[in-house]
Amino acid sequence: MDWARRIELFTVVVAAVVAVVGLWYSDIQTRQANEQARDDRALAKEGQVTDRHTAAVGNLG
Repeated sequence: MDWARRIELFTVVVAAVVAVVGLWYSDIQTRQANEQARDDRALAKEGQVTDRHTAAVGNLG
């Protein structure tokens, strides 16, 4: 195998590794963003329940 083929093979392998690492990193970032959004929605829901409970108790008194 001549040097040109070796260099071509090396660049293809490096590009493939970079692509896989990029996809892996993107997946991690997406999972973290989804988890944060889920936590934010749960917190907002708790706040709504608390506000409604407080308003109901205020209406009783």
